[in-house]
Amino acid sequence: MDSTPENGTFAILTLFDNKEIGSSTRTSAGSNLINYGLKRIIKDDDVIRIMKSKSFYINTDTIFATHPAWPNLLDTNNPVILGKGPGIEITHSNLKSYDIFGANIIERVASKINSKLQIYSDLNFSSRCFTIGPTIEAETSIRVIDIGIPTYSIKSIRESCSINDIKELYNILKEIFNTYSSYT
Repeated sequence: MDSTPENGTFAILTLFDNKEIGSSTRTSAGSNLINYGLKRIIKDDDVIRIMKSKSFYINTDTIFATHPAWPNLLDTNNPVILGKGPGIEITHSNLKSYDIFGANIIERVASKINSKLQIYSDLNFSSRCFTIGPTIEAETSIRVIDIGIPTYSIKSIRESCSINDIKELYNILKEIFNTYSSYT
């Protein structure tokens, strides 16, 4: 990413394996990779605890777009449309990570850079996919928010999304990496 974190901050990119089988391997989100990595970089447990309390983890993934053939599978009042920007799901389950603090940061960033963003709610009876967001929160105590690219046919051979949504998410992430402290 063409980005330089602000002075006094640093950004970490983590990539994990094995989400689809439960994130319980040594290279998955359920591992101690983040905690161990921070301990190797910082060494002081008190500094790590303070840093974690000020940290913000953004989990990026795909999200279900409202499919024209099955519009009632998602909230019909707030359809998730390809090409209208990445989405944040206000969840009623513990399958994804959401909090008002993280959503507020993402919304303010998107507004500042004139980027599209979709906020939507899952259906109470929905038991779709989970993300690694709740696992990261549980393992690290770092605030996490899930944001995703709307996609048709997730987990199929014919997944489809909009390149514009990818660009919008890239711009949002770049702005956060460059100016995070101005939003906290």
